[in-house]
Amino acid sequence: MKKYELIVIFHPEMQDEEINKNLEEIQKVIVSKKGEVFGVDKWGIREIATEFDKTNSGFYVLIDFEGDNEILNKLYSSLKVNERVVRYLLTVKVIEKEKVVKASK
Repeated sequence: MKKYELIVIFHPEMQDEEINKNLEEIQKVIVSKKGEVFGVDKWGIREIATEFDKTNSGFYVLIDFEGDNEILNKLYSSLKVNERVVRYLLTVKVIEKEKVVKASK
């Protein structure tokens, strides 16, 4: 399974309870398809470079998780129909390999 990062931008007028409920639903999708959530980082309200749905800000959340293509398909379909999601971005997480340093004699 690959590791992914999902950035979700929620409508800025959402209450904390609504955001938490939506995040729980996203996590349930990941776990139900045998994925694993490593972390949820709430960045708060930030400006968006391009205006969407007559708003230029949104509540940003970063979710780190591991899963397969079945999870991605389910996430795409659920995020696409959610009216409270302004935008989302799903990327493969880049993991840097540690540099191996040889000891000199």
